[in-house]
Amino acid sequence: MVRGVRLRFGAAQACLFMFGGLSITCKMFYRILYISTMILMLGCKNTSHQTESTKMDETSPSFTALAPESTQIIVVQTADWHEIHGKMQLWEKTAKGWNRVNEFNILVGRNGMAWDNTSSLKNRLAGPIKKEGDGCSPAGVFSLDKIFSYHQTDNLNMPFIQVDENDLCVDDINSKYYNLLINDSTITDKDYHSCEHMLRDDLQYEYGVWVNYNTNPQIAGNGSCIFLHIYKDENTPTSGCTAMAKKDMLALINWLNSSAQPRLIQLLASIQLQSN
Repeated sequence: MVRGVRLRFGAAQACLFMFGGLSITCKMFYRILYISTMILMLGCKNTSHQTESTKMDETSPSFTALAPESTQIIVVQTADWHEIHGKMQLWEKTAKGWNRVNEFNILVGRNGMAWDNTSSLKNRLAGPIKKEGDGCSPAGVFSLDKIFSYHQTDNLNMPFIQVDENDLCVDDINSKYYNLLINDSTITDKDYHSCEHMLRDDLQYEYGVWVNYNTNPQIAGNGSCIFLHIYKDENTPTSGCTAMAKKDMLALINWLNSSAQPRLIQLLASIQLQSN
């Protein structure tokens, strides 16, 4: 801070600034002021850059951090929480690093996506929390279980189950079978009053993959029966699953390999994932 400044004008209208016993010209003073201002601006810019970098680090998790044991990763991203359209990318790890091997359009829940309440990723970005019946697909990182189909399907590299009219997924939050795939014909103590029939007239479950969301343990009310499956059409969202064209579903199930410990990562596009 400059103290005791006095301004004097001479006969030639020159000016002097007095700093205690030191006199400097106006030209010199403004030069010092300019240099000081530039230093302050550079300092602010560097601080801003550091803040931005820190923010980017916080919102850009890597594949390795999210799925350290996996060599196959499915990435699903939408533009915002309420968007129903999005992209699915298939990533594969080789000796040279991660490579994107496929990409196609998908649909999520009719109300978009919402955080898996048990996911640590929800601390990175504010958003809704997934609940039973909310019409949202879960956001987070999930392992995959069985591939299912109406047909006997050979040469797959994942566990497989052929489903029929007896197979149900229970979404009754009061049932002990909540969020389980069961064969109704084998259950004697049927305590469920709400379920999804796996055999559907619209063939949306002709091929699909069980997503391990809210499993082991199943928490009543957190959501159930989350699959990757075939969509009805390119503009009709799901009730909480992630859906795609039949040709893309076939490409997906033939690509998946249990030995690669595949993971499904569903996030908003604003959370930029790092493949390296």
